[in-house]
Amino acid sequence: MKIATVLTAIAVSLLASFAGWHAANRPVEVGQAWDGGVLGSISFAPFRRGQSPLERRYPTVAQIDEDLAALKGKVAGVRTYASTEGLEAVPRLAARYGIEVTQGAWIGADRARNEIEIAALIDEANRYPQTVKRVIVGNEVLLRRELAADELAFYVRRVRQAVRQPVSYAEVWEYWLRNPELAREVDYITVHFLPYWEDEPVGVAEAMDHIVAVYDKVRQAFPDKPVLIGEVGWPSAGRSRERAVPGRAMQARFFNAFARLARDKDMDYNLIEAFDQPWKSAHEGTMGANWGLLDAERRPKFAPGAPVVEHPRWKLYFAGAAAAGALASLAMIVLWPGAAAAFALAFLAQALAGMLAVSAGSGLAQWYDKDVYLAPLLQFALQAALALLLFAETLRRLAGPPAPVAITGPAGVLYRPRAAPWRDRLLAVFVVLALYETLWLALRPDLPALHDPLALLPDRWLYWTHVIFHGRYRDFPLPEFLVPTLGLALALGILWISGRRPYLEASPAPRLDGAIVAVLISGILLLQYVENFANREAMAWGGMALGLALLPAVALVRRSQARRIAPASAPTA
Repeated sequence: MKIATVLTAIAVSLLASFAGWHAANRPVEVGQAWDGGVLGSISFAPFRRGQSPLERRYPTVAQIDEDLAALKGKVAGVRTYASTEGLEAVPRLAARYGIEVTQGAWIGADRARNEIEIAALIDEANRYPQTVKRVIVGNEVLLRRELAADELAFYVRRVRQAVRQPVSYAEVWEYWLRNPELAREVDYITVHFLPYWEDEPVGVAEAMDHIVAVYDKVRQAFPDKPVLIGEVGWPSAGRSRERAVPGRAMQARFFNAFARLARDKDMDYNLIEAFDQPWKSAHEGTMGANWGLLDAERRPKFAPGAPVVEHPRWKLYFAGAAAAGALASLAMIVLWPGAAAAFALAFLAQALAGMLAVSAGSGLAQWYDKDVYLAPLLQFALQAALALLLFAETLRRLAGPPAPVAITGPAGVLYRPRAAPWRDRLLAVFVVLALYETLWLALRPDLPALHDPLALLPDRWLYWTHVIFHGRYRDFPLPEFLVPTLGLALALGILWISGRRPYLEASPAPRLDGAIVAVLISGILLLQYVENFANREAMAWGGMALGLALLPAVALVRRSQARRIAPASAPTA
C-alpha cells in the first residue's frame, strides 16, 4: 500500500510538472509572416562556436563557402565587417552563388591594422567589381571612441580615390547627426537602427514607428545622400531592457514586421545578422551573441508563418528534471512520511528538480558561449546541494514527530560556522552572492557619483569601462537563485502547514546582519533606480534578493524580541 501511494504521488507530480513545462513553452503566434521572398542583405560573420576574432581563431574557407551556400536564394547580398582574417575570401566565394557583397574594412585605434584593412578592401573591391557592389570603411568607430571624425574621414577619402564602388561609413543614427561633416566624405549614409539598444529602449510593438521616425530624420538631415540601413534586428535571448524584451517569438515578430515595412517603403537595408555569434557574449552578454536568424549551429530559429516555441529543447530539460525528481521521491518508500505528506514531497521534488533544470539551461546558454565552465558548474553544484538538503530534511522531519525547525541566519553562520547545519551554510553563501550580484548589477558607470571620476579617462578607456561594467550588458542571475528563494520558501511552507513551525534563531552578530540587510536593500533600490523601475527582470531579481534579505532581517527581529523578554524573566535579587 505504501509503495502504491508513493508511485501514485510520483505519477501525479510528473503530470503536473509536464503541464507546467508545456504551458511555459507553448507555441506562440507571431503575426503575419514575411512572404516577400529573397531578403535584401544580411550581416555575414561566419564565425562558429569556439572561433573568435578576439582570440584570432578564424573560420576556414570551406566553412565560409558552406555558410554562403546556405544563404543562396534567401538573400540578395551580404555585408562583411572586415577584409582580412579570412573574410577576404567572401567576394570570390559569394560570386559562385550570385550573392552581392557590401565589403567592409575594420577600422579602429590600431593604425597599423587599419593600413592592412584598407589595402585589402581596395584590392578586393577592384578584383571583384561584379560582386562587391559597395564598400564600408569602418563600423561604429565614433561610438567606440577609437578615432576622431577627421581621422576617419581621411581613411574614407583614400578608399574613394582608389575604388569605383560607392563608399560609406557605418554608424548609429545619433552619431551621424552629431557629425554631419562626415557625410560630405561618403557616397551614401550607412546608419544603424537597433531599437533594443537605444538609450531609451523601444519594444517590438513600437519598433516600426521608431524606425520610420529616425529614418526620416536621417534622410532630412542628409537629403542629397542615399541611406542604407546597415544594421537592423532583434536579439533572441538575453536580458530585457524595459519594454525591449528579447526572445525567439519577439525576434520573429520584429523580422516579419520590418521585412514588410522595408518592402512597403522601399528601404535599402541590411539585417543583423545571419548567424549567432557566441564570441560576442564576452563583451555584450547573452543578448550580444543572439542576433542571428540562424543559431550558431546554423539551425533556423523560426519557420515562416509557423508558431514559435521559445525554448525548443524544453522536453529534454523536463525529462532530466522528471527523472531527478522521481528518483528523489522514491526515498519516501524507506522513510514513510504518510500518504498526504507523500504527495507534498513528490511535488517538492519535482519543483526543486525543475528549478535545477532551468538553472542548468540558463547557465549553459550564458557561459558556454564564453568558454567558461567553472562558473556554471559551481553555481549549479551549490543549488543542487541545497535542493538535496531541503528535500532530505523535509522528508526526514515529515517522517518523524512534529518539532520546530531552527534556521541560523547569515551572521550566525559566519559567527559559529561549525555549529550551523550545511543547509544554513549554503543559504549564507547565497546571501553573500546576492550582495555581490546586486551591487554588480546596480553600480554602473553612468551613475552621477561615478560620472566625474570616470570622465577623466581617455575616450577609448571610458568606452570599454562602460562595455565591461555597464548594466545593459549583464544577465540577471534569476535562475541561479531559484532554489535558495523559491525552493526554500516551498520547503518551509510544507513544514509550516504540517505543524513543524520553522523559525530563525536570534542574531549573535547584529551589526553584521544589519549591514547585510542595509547593503542588500540599498542595492535593490539603486538597481531599480538605474533600471528606471521599468525592467521586469530587475524587479524579479529585487524580489528574490529581498527574500534573501529576510533571513538576516528576521534574525535581527528575533534578537530584539529576546532582549525585551530577557529582563522580564530575569530572577530578582
